[in-house]
Amino acid sequence: MASILLLLQTVHQNVHQNEMKPNYSKPLIFTGGVNISQWKKLSIEDRKKAISREWYV
Repeated sequence: MASILLLLQTVHQNVHQNEMKPNYSKPLIFTGGVNISQWKKLSIEDRKKAISREWYV
């Protein structure tokens, strides 16, 4: 019983020592070429065009 406990403690320590990198990237929104930070500066026509395009995550 003691050997199993020691084994489990060792495995637990090893698992938490190695930090795993996530296998995904930060989600981004593809806006069809429209810079969202400049939204207020766009004309009404440009805004309508931007909204009518498909947006992707």
